[in-house]
Amino acid sequence: GTLATGSLRHVVDMSATITFRLTHSICGILCRNKRSICSAVCNKYQHLRISGQSLDKLSPLGTHFTKTMSTLGTVSTKSAGSNFSKTREDSIDNENSAAALSSTLNNGDGELKEDTNDFKSKRLIWIDLEMTGLDFVNDRILEISCLVTEGDLHIVAEGPHIIVHESDEVLSNMGDWCQQHHGKSGLTQAVRRSKVSLGEAEQMLLHFVRQHTAKGTCPLAGNTVGMDKSFIERHMPEFAQHLHHRIVDVSTVKELCRRWFPEQFSQAPVKQDNHRARDDILESIAELTYYRSTIFK
Repeated sequence: GTLATGSLRHVVDMSATITFRLTHSICGILCRNKRSICSAVCNKYQHLRISGQSLDKLSPLGTHFTKTMSTLGTVSTKSAGSNFSKTREDSIDNENSAAALSSTLNNGDGELKEDTNDFKSKRLIWIDLEMTGLDFVNDRILEISCLVTEGDLHIVAEGPHIIVHESDEVLSNMGDWCQQHHGKSGLTQAVRRSKVSLGEAEQMLLHFVRQHTAKGTCPLAGNTVGMDKSFIERHMPEFAQHLHHRIVDVSTVKELCRRWFPEQFSQAPVKQDNHRARDDILESIAELTYYRSTIFK
């Protein structure tokens, strides 16, 4: 097969029709500048029949691929046992894949359809909260971090990092653990300086997740994230409605690996326990990535 430079009509031909998989090794190169466009295609058409008419009509995908392939010259990778490398330039006349790609990409104005949510529905919404305690009825949310990953844990977008204002009275009533750790990390003082209310924080989160995920389809993910979800449902109900009812709890995976795969578990990344929301999320993703690569093969 061929991935060639120039016009998208110079794609790949294997007896006029070829089926191939767009792997992450290709997409990691092609999607740097317009990841959202390529992500739409890669997720919906992981097995994509390339046998269509002139694909350069499919803006903006055509423009992006044309520019990228002109820069790269040659892309070579392996997928499902087949080799794909630049060998020749062909013109392809069949109409099948042009119609398939057009249905997911184009509204006639070259923009992605807003209702093309299939590639957004498999993502994970990572949340970490720092609170005044673990009583979701009476305690308060002090800090929120959020980011979105693909199902394979590659980061799609990093969302807002929010510190919520609370009064001195609320902060002084925190338990000893929170007094010590939030004071040491600088969170307590940051909460005092913040001007952001919890309601404003909720709207910021909603604005972010609505851009990158489909409503009601993406689970909340994180370590011991059931506790975070309890606080979200109590204090940010509108945001809670955007989430799927299931969760992806890294702590559950951790405890199972500890018991079932002790050797691999002993090599898992060690958390730094900074007890700041953004750091905790990134450590949770790194931990689950490790389990995925060593155990979930």
